[in-house]
Amino acid sequence: FAAWALPAGHLFLRRLINLSTKAQRLHHHIRLNSEAMADITGWKTFVPDWNGRAFFIDPNATNAHDLDLYTDASGRLGCGAYFQGQWFHHQWQPHQQLSKPISIQWQELFAIVAAALAWGHNWSRLRIRFFYDNLPIVQAWGRKSSRQPRIMHLLRLLFLTAAWVNFTVTLKHIPGITNPIADAISMQAEVHTLFLPCPTGPKNPTPTPGLLNQL
Repeated sequence: FAAWALPAGHLFLRRLINLSTKAQRLHHHIRLNSEAMADITGWKTFVPDWNGRAFFIDPNATNAHDLDLYTDASGRLGCGAYFQGQWFHHQWQPHQQLSKPISIQWQELFAIVAAALAWGHNWSRLRIRFFYDNLPIVQAWGRKSSRQPRIMHLLRLLFLTAAWVNFTVTLKHIPGITNPIADAISMQAEVHTLFLPCPTGPKNPTPTPGLLNQL
């Protein structure tokens, strides 16, 4: 199937392979669990609009900061992102604030997904590498899987967004990394500090999809 040529297809393919290992004989049936069904549902929304073309991704990774791209999340207030002079702040809805099952890992990944939805159309054919000091979310991204359904929902959305636009994302762990621009945006009370490290930044944020309030 042509979609397997897309990097985003690996998430679904890996899950099917894991399920197939439970069959003891080739003629045995496999019962798809809810996670596998969610993968299928996502691809059913993608395939009808796909034109069947997938261009080669740049083999060399581009560091996010080299694109002037930064994301960050504040556990109490919201998340923010900055990209080449544009920025946005998303205030957490009640169901997105830190409490079970919402973790800081979910919030950090949410910020990347929000940035991809807002500006991903500018990232075609790029292999973007983000640096984070949050090791669990880097590990979850490396596995392309998580035991937390809410994180898996974000993983699917990011992979499908990447498939539509034709880019990939990688996360690399760097302990203690600082991110003053996006950190200022993620904390709504400190948005004004954005213009200290970036005085030329626009005063008005980039509109974000209403979908973010539903995640």
